[in-house]
Amino acid sequence: MNRLEPRMLVLANAAFAAIAFLRDVRATGAHFLVRSSARRSTLVQRLLPDGSYLACLSGPYRAGYGYQPLTVRVIEAWITVTLVTGPSAASPGGWSPASSTTNATPPTR
Repeated sequence: MNRLEPRMLVLANAAFAAIAFLRDVRATGAHFLVRSSARRSTLVQRLLPDGSYLACLSGPYRAGYGYQPLTVRVIEAWITVTLVTGPSAASPGGWSPASSTTNATPPTR
């Protein structure tokens, strides 16, 4: 029987989607799941079997550091709200949660 390591998961809104912040979170050993607008442009690296994909985010160029890309897992989603008084409404633009968990295989216990 394997003992699972304690982990921390940081959930964040789009205001915290800055690459430097996400990199700092990962450096602590924590994972993150951050909401990002579907309008954010990402470089798709690889499609995963569940429909999500690995993408490369890159920040602004910094002398001596380069672009410092960060690989994340992106899950594109649309949120639909069904109103009691009327028709359903889909979220404009959709959502693209980005996660630091990049493997496509669920963990075993």
